[in-house]
Amino acid sequence: MNSLEIKKVFDEKYFEDGVRNRVSAYENYRWMPERSIREASSIINNIPFTTVLDFGCAKGFMVYALRLLGKEAHGVDVSEYAVTNCHPKVKEYLTVVDTAEDIKGGWDLIIAKDVLEHIPKEEIPSVLTALRRRCKTIFVAVPLGDGTRYRIREYEMDITHVTKEPEEWWLTTLVDAGFKIKYFDYEFGHLKENWTVPHPYGNAFIVAE
Repeated sequence: MNSLEIKKVFDEKYFEDGVRNRVSAYENYRWMPERSIREASSIINNIPFTTVLDFGCAKGFMVYALRLLGKEAHGVDVSEYAVTNCHPKVKEYLTVVDTAEDIKGGWDLIIAKDVLEHIPKEEIPSVLTALRRRCKTIFVAVPLGDGTRYRIREYEMDITHVTKEPEEWWLTTLVDAGFKIKYFDYEFGHLKENWTVPHPYGNAFIVAE
């Protein structure tokens, strides 16, 4: 599946009825303040920044949480459906883009959480290079695998999860794109904490400058 085919999948079925349609693990994808605000707070408490772009923002829930906590947050996503049906409080701060090259401006921080695994492996180096030109710091959160399967079985439910690499690959690819690794671990505050206990090595969290 190439990036154009993947982009077409991010429609109403994907976000609202993904399990039944066998395209994602999403059902009635909605604002959950108890999750998004805690995750945004974890990022704020561990990374210094003022301006931030959520790359792959979907309906803008992280953008809204960050703005509630006083940050100048914006978001971009390839999904016309998600941005059109975003949280109403952030509609003016979200933009639909086709590629990372379409991103405008410069940011203290770019968040790439649960997004890079949707991009074909061969395209990720150029995406990271484009993001590096637009930010001082990047925060990456990705599920880990062995190149063929994810360590956490549930991630296989999403047909757009196409990159399933181990931690070494992600770190090397970031360095090759011009980033300097500042932090790596398998947990990061309240982010994806529902996976941390049953699968302590299932996700990678990376901060790079």
